[in-house]
Amino acid sequence: MQTSLTTTAFIRYSRFAAAGALALALAACSSSNSRIDPKYGVAASPRVSNAAHIPSGGGRYQVGKPYKIAGKWYKPKEVKRYEKTGVASWYGDAFHGRKTANGEIYNMNAYSAAHPTLPLPSYVRVKNMANGNAVVVRVNDRGPFAHGRLIDLSKRAADALDFRHQGVAKVQVTYLGKAPLEGQDARFLEASVHIKGRGRSGIERIAEASSPDTTFMADESPLAYESATKVQAGPFHFLSSATAPRD
Repeated sequence: MQTSLTTTAFIRYSRFAAAGALALALAACSSSNSRIDPKYGVAASPRVSNAAHIPSGGGRYQVGKPYKIAGKWYKPKEVKRYEKTGVASWYGDAFHGRKTANGEIYNMNAYSAAHPTLPLPSYVRVKNMANGNAVVVRVNDRGPFAHGRLIDLSKRAADALDFRHQGVAKVQVTYLGKAPLEGQDARFLEASVHIKGRGRSGIERIAEASSPDTTFMADESPLAYESATKVQAGPFHFLSSATAPRD
């Protein structure tokens, strides 16, 4: 088992495990940060911040080797295209301020997510199939490992998709590309929020104006919109090209 799985993913898995395993996970959290659970082969990640506002980014880019959790193998890999429909869950206060799989810090008030195999960090668009709400999130952690779950979303992302009180929702996940390591993407992610009945988001307008073969990627430049209504439309291969000033 690779050490990169010493993350919030372990204690998130424990929410759905047997009571004995949950007790063991909580014991690990309250004692040494390096204690390894003998059943799952990973340790709970340490809480490194209690701040309400946690800066985005600061981690490392990684794909990782295949790993095994509770008898199931997961095989992270680079992808050019990925679109899948499945069940989303969410995680919040108990994991706020803990290290993620790529070394960032989980912020329940940011638009972020955990996925078992996609590159870290990267961007995906998540659409709630029940109500049509959608949002782009920053994937910076591994999980979920509960049976039948596709993606684990932050508290804020779950609120945007309007399923936090239900706990889970059927969603469509579409890979958009790698995310910049430095973060600075809060305004970009906020601009991506689509609430059905309130018109299209800025990101949707760009995507709909692009060719079907266009791949949206984030290069090394910070992603930022001067306002959520300033949109450049065209077949952009990099999000920084879409957000660059035009004469």
